[in-house]
Amino acid sequence: MGSPVIDCQYSKQPVRLAVYCLRRHMLNAILSELKVAKYYSISVDSTPDLSHIDQMTFIIRYVNDDTPVERFLEFIPIDEHGSEYLFKVILSFLEKNQISLNNCRGQSYDNAANMSGQYAGLQARIKEKCNFAIFIPCAAHSLNLVVVRAAECVMGASLSETRWSAQADAVTALCNGYKEILDALKTIEIDDKTSPNFKNETHGLIKKMKKLENIILTEIWSKILPRINETNKNLQKENLTIDVGLKLFDSLAGFLSEIRDNLYSYESSVREKFPDSDYKDLHQRTKKRSIHLTLPGELTNKSTSFSGSEKFKIETYFPIIDTLITQLKIRGKSYKSINKLFGFFSNLKNLETKEVQVHCKTFAEFYHVDINENELILECIHLKAYLSELDISEFSISSTYKCLKSNRLEETFPNIIISFRIFLSMMITNCSGERSFSKLNLIKEELRSTMSQKRLNSLSLMSIEHELLSSLDYENVIENFANENARKKPLKSI
Repeated sequence: MGSPVIDCQYSKQPVRLAVYCLRRHMLNAILSELKVAKYYSISVDSTPDLSHIDQMTFIIRYVNDDTPVERFLEFIPIDEHGSEYLFKVILSFLEKNQISLNNCRGQSYDNAANMSGQYAGLQARIKEKCNFAIFIPCAAHSLNLVVVRAAECVMGASLSETRWSAQADAVTALCNGYKEILDALKTIEIDDKTSPNFKNETHGLIKKMKKLENIILTEIWSKILPRINETNKNLQKENLTIDVGLKLFDSLAGFLSEIRDNLYSYESSVREKFPDSDYKDLHQRTKKRSIHLTLPGELTNKSTSFSGSEKFKIETYFPIIDTLITQLKIRGKSYKSINKLFGFFSNLKNLETKEVQVHCKTFAEFYHVDINENELILECIHLKAYLSELDISEFSISSTYKCLKSNRLEETFPNIIISFRIFLSMMITNCSGERSFSKLNLIKEELRSTMSQKRLNSLSLMSIEHELLSSLDYENVIENFANENARKKPLKSI
C-alpha cells in the first residue's frame, strides 16, 4: 500500500498562485538567457505609483542569439533617491538573482545629478565596483534637453511639459492652419456675444499672431521639430546601438547646419502668405543711446543697432540654430568616446595592419579581463581578409556579428565575438524603463491600488514581456502549479 494521505485545505488563491508560477518561469527563462550571454548593461528609473510608493524599474539588456534585447525584471519599492541608497538596492537585487556585477558592461540613466553625477552619482558608485560598466546618458533625454536649451533662446518663451512629439504635432498644425486660426480669432473678436474679457484676450492673440517674427518662428519650428521628433522616435528603439545613435545625432546637426542660411527664404515665403505682417520693431521708435553713457574714446556718431530682419536673425534665429548644433555636439561627445573604442571594427577593411594593431592594443588594455590582445590582433587581420571576400559595401558591428553567427564562426573569432557582444549589450537609452511606468499605471490603478508588491511584479512582468510569456512551455508551468496547489499530501508515519 502507498503512504496514507490526508486532505489539505483548498487554496484560496489558485489564480494568484498560477500567476506567481508563470512569473518564476519567466524570470528563470530571462536569467538562463543572461547566463548564456554573460555580458549585460542595466538601466533604472523611478516614479511614484497610485499609492504614492516610489517604484524603481529595473531593466537589463543583453544579446540573445544575434539580437540585443531589453528585459524588464522587477519594480523595486524605494524610500529615497540618494545614489548610495540606490546602489545598495541594485547590488542587493543582483545578488538575490545571482547576477554578477563583474559582468556589467554598461549603464544608462537620465541626466539627473543623483544618477549621472561624475563623482557621487549612481554611475560613479557602480564603476567603483566594476570599472567596465561604462555610463551612457540616455540619448532621448539628452535630445530633449537640447531642444529645451534652444527654446530658451526665444525671449519670453514658455515651454510646455508635454513630450516634444506633441509639440511637433501642435506646431505643424499651427503652421498649416495659421490663416484659418487667425480668421477664426477675428470672427470671435467681432462677435457681439463674446464677453469683454475674452475679446481682450482674443485681441492680444491676434496682435501676436500678426507679428512677422512669430509667423517666421512658427515656420522654422515646423521644419525643425518634426525632424527632432522622428530622430527621438528612433532613439527610443530597444535594439538601437551606439553607432546608429551617434549617426542620428550627427545627421541632425548636419541638417540644422544646412538650414542655418535659409532665413531669407522662410521670410519671403511668409511675406507671400501674409503681406500685411511686418517686424514689430519697425513700428517702434528707435531708442538712441545717451551721450552721458558713452565711454571715453567711444564714437558717438555711429549706431550699431539693428532692426527688422537683421535684428531677428542676430538675436533670435542664429541663437536657436547655433544652440541646437552646439548642444548636439556637446551631448554627442559621450557617445563618440565609446564609439571610438569600438569603431575600428566597422572599418577593418580600410585599415592598415599597423593601425589594426594600435586599435586592438587600446581596446585590449581597457577590456583586459575579457580580451587577449595578441589573439585579437590575429583575429582582426583574419576577419579583414574574410570581409574582403564578401560582396558588401558597408559593414557595421551588428551586421558583422549576425554574419559570423549565421556562418557559425564563433570558435574562429572568439575575441571578436566577445567584443561584439559587449558592444551590442550597451544600452543607449532608458526608454524601456519609461514604457514600464505606463504599464505600472495601467496595472496598479484605482481599483487595484492595494495590491501586494509580489502581485504587482508578477502582473507587470507578464504584461511587459508578453512575447516571452507566449513562448513559454506551459507543460512545466502546469506541473509546478499542480504540485504547489496539491490537495493531498503524504502522511508521515508516526
